Order: sequence, then structure tokens, then C-alpha cells
Amino acid sequence: MEKAPIHIIICSEPEKYKRFYGVRGERLYNIQGCAAAVENILLSAHSLGLGACWVGAFDDDAIRRILTVPEHVMLHAIITIGYADEIPEMPQKYRIEHIVFLESWGQRKKIPLASLGWLSSKTEKTVKDTKRNIRKMHRKINKKIRSKQ
Repeated sequence: MEKAPIHIIICSEPEKYKRFYGVRGERLYNIQGCAAAVENILLSAHSLGLGACWVGAFDDDAIRRILTVPEHVMLHAIITIGYADEIPEMPQKYRIEHIVFLESWGQRKKIPLASLGWLSSKTEKTVKDTKRNIRKMHRKINKKIRSKQ
């Protein structure tokens, strides 16, 4: 963190959220907005070939003192940006079935393709038809192989 040439401090003024959205705005929307901003900055840095890190644990008092941040401002995160010395290993990707529940909490069913939004029901039908045709073709090929043995 000390070697990063750029540090972006993500902060908010919870009172402004409270004024427009009440307690829910102060306690939730305030944090959600800052988290979305952090993620967008991280994605932008990555797209430019930069290394970036979301730092959530830091000394609030030191940051306030160094940057003269007033007490009514909430500090959420620090993002460090620079050119990475190394390329970290890609983390494991989770299958969508392991992170999405359908209809109720904990409900892990096979997710229909059409429910993902970016696929239409026509696409789902095409995928099902293609799978059926591949299975049919596979059976025919196996039958021919067995008959030649």
C-alpha cells in the first residue's frame, strides 16, 4: 500500500442520504453507493492494465488528520492504484448454481437459461433441441461402432 502511487479515498456524507431516503438511506444506500463506486473504480483500473486493491481496514483518525476530512464524513475504503509487480493467480470461479437461489433462500435448482435475463426463451429452446440432437447423434454413432465390432 505504501508503494502505490495513487490512493483514492471513498467517503460519503450520510446526512445527505438520510435527508432524501431516511434512516434506510443513511444506513444502507450510503454504503451501497460507495461499494458500487469502489467496484467501478477497480474494474476501470483493471481494464487499463493497472493493479488496484480495495482496502477496508485502515486508521480512520490518521486519514482524517492527513487529509483534513471533517467528522461528519464517513470513510468507507481506500483504493490503491499502480502497476503491479506481479500478476496474481486468478481466483476460482463459482458456478452460478452455487451462488444463486431460485424462488426461496437456499433453493438450489438447475437454473433455466431464460431466467438469466440475457437469454430468451427461444435461445433456451434452441439449446435444449441441440442437446437432444447431440444425444441422438451420439446414440447412432455408438450403434454403428458396436455393429462393426
